[in-house]
Amino acid sequence: MPSLSNICISLIEKQLSGLDHPQALESEEVVHQLRVLTKRLRAAWHLAQPVGGKKLARQRRADLRKLSSMVAVSRDQSVQLALLEKFHHKHPEIPRESLNSLFQTSPSNLAAPQSPSPTAIRAILQAEILAWKNIQLGEKERCVLRHRWRCSLKKARGLARQISKSTDPELWHCWRKAVKRLRYQREFLAKINPRGLGKRDLRIRNLGTRLGDHNDLSIFWQYLDSTTLESGDLKALKKAVAMEDHQIKRNCRRLGRKLFGP
Repeated sequence: MPSLSNICISLIEKQLSGLDHPQALESEEVVHQLRVLTKRLRAAWHLAQPVGGKKLARQRRADLRKLSSMVAVSRDQSVQLALLEKFHHKHPEIPRESLNSLFQTSPSNLAAPQSPSPTAIRAILQAEILAWKNIQLGEKERCVLRHRWRCSLKKARGLARQISKSTDPELWHCWRKAVKRLRYQREFLAKINPRGLGKRDLRIRNLGTRLGDHNDLSIFWQYLDSTTLESGDLKALKKAVAMEDHQIKRNCRRLGRKLFGP
């Protein structure tokens, strides 16, 4: 039975091998996989917290959030550009020039930080490997991890019930993070106790994907608030985004009921 530590170290080493090239971070796929890795590892530290202690777990999660933010700008922009393409195809009546102005006037692009070097990222990941080598859950690993996973499940279920009648963006943001953590923890448990992922796992993944879509739309809305679009084009685009967001929220609530109950 593989240990959580060994699984995490293997994931990190695989990512390190993809950073050998000096221009590695120019690849959108490499950046995406790096961000996914940080989220998986943060979920793993939630599982391992009883052994490593709160102080170490919080420090490692903080370092991983820092790593994720180092490569966030290019990834976030590519997602927003993909959304722009989507709305352009669905609403060709809005001039392409107007849509392009979203990114020409957005404040987030005017002060984009410089991309980190692969060397700096490798140093952070090497420190992460050292931390996991000192975490040994031993014979009680399965019991400890399942208890921590149940805590994550309880949190996600509680947020699902709160979200049923709420449009509070902060609450939706918290639910997205809780569901993503739940998904990655389930995947770790499936590797530790070799088994296939079932229908419940698929629903958790689908819910996480839809909540991610909602988050992308929320960021897209921020671009709309800072744009110089012509008023008619802006009104049409905001209506389209609002309709899309309403559909996503409804879909998320339905998936939430199937997963966590009414």
